[in-house]
Amino acid sequence: MNEGTPPDASAPVPDSQSKPLGDVIAINEGLIKDHLDKVVLKTVEETLNALLDAEATLESDEARTDQAGAEVARRLCPRLGLTPANTERVAWLEAQLKQFNQ
Repeated sequence: MNEGTPPDASAPVPDSQSKPLGDVIAINEGLIKDHLDKVVLKTVEETLNALLDAEATLESDEARTDQAGAEVARRLCPRLGLTPANTERVAWLEAQLKQFNQ
């Protein structure tokens, strides 16, 4: 082979020249779980804060019902990217908080 010519990529590499790579990528499951926990907590906090803001606006409305917070959650949460299941959880939490605060 000429020095200026690259080796053929399809040519097999002799065993004497190959080195096992081992674990090229290591996944730290604890770090990923911790990060996901923080992301979920932040999302829940932001959602509840948005609900509280929406509820404060609705409190000035004379026609407000006891379920207004949950209704707002059902409209707002999908816009914030929450799944239908998580939207229902937030709506349920809002209703529970309302009962607790009465």
